[in-house]
Amino acid sequence: MTSSPTLTSAISHVNHRISIVPPAQPENNDGPSLVILFGWMDGKLLHLLKYVKGYQKIYPGATVAIVRSLMLEGFTLPTSQRKTIAQILSPLEAAGFSWNEPNKTRGVIIHSFSNGGGWVMAHYAVVVSQIMRSTGTRGSDPPVALIFDSCPGEDSLAVTRQAVVVGIRNTILKAVAAASFTVFYYLWATAFALMRMRRPYVGSVTRLREDLSRPNLFPWTTYQTPRRFIYSISDDMVVHKAVERHVAELQAAGHTNVRLERYQDSPHVAHMVKDPIRYWSVVQEAWKDALAVRSIAGDTAGA
Repeated sequence: MTSSPTLTSAISHVNHRISIVPPAQPENNDGPSLVILFGWMDGKLLHLLKYVKGYQKIYPGATVAIVRSLMLEGFTLPTSQRKTIAQILSPLEAAGFSWNEPNKTRGVIIHSFSNGGGWVMAHYAVVVSQIMRSTGTRGSDPPVALIFDSCPGEDSLAVTRQAVVVGIRNTILKAVAAASFTVFYYLWATAFALMRMRRPYVGSVTRLREDLSRPNLFPWTTYQTPRRFIYSISDDMVVHKAVERHVAELQAAGHTNVRLERYQDSPHVAHMVKDPIRYWSVVQEAWKDALAVRSIAGDTAGA
């Protein structure tokens, strides 16, 4: 797959992980002002551009930001990762999305892929929350929808190891990488437990599930915010039952706008390729729900 020359030439790169694509039709006011894509672990920009093209087709007036997830940087300190991710703020403000007054925009769709994208999204949520707390500004919340593609999974050494080595084609190198990761995994867990004064190690995917369970994950999200989970029975990296258990936990906790979209035979982060019409229908339905939630909230506030 090759991206169109027009799309490629329009991209501006903020840093090695963040790219911004301007609206295909700036005068078009239908849909959100902003879409943020948090790519899967080591996902190539070329592949993520498929989703940019999809969004430009249904919401041509939206700016699309791409934030890549890199495996090696996943082992750095959270503060270091957030510093890199924070560089997205100024370019998006320049594009018209105000972090201090997001209610003056048409809203945002946040679209995360796999556990890797979820981890980066959680860091981004912390950055945005810190910005809004520091300014002390808060108007009415903008429409917001959350799309989760192939996530979250559950902590499993075997599954995580498979995700790390999946891109290595050489059999010998793959075996070496798998063995090395196993050793690193146990060393990391031990070091974490010692640093946390011997409290039990909490896996990264478990922490991600906890983050995604928070109604105020972002300053503008609530229990009513549309959350859509697109997943597959055939996914060998994120087991379908893990996604279903997470959604059941959300509903039990009081989240009222959560829905599952289960594919039968699409691989990990390949559901859109398998059935694009169905995939983008889920996104559009979530956005319509976001507008409805915003409308109800506005009516309640004005009552």
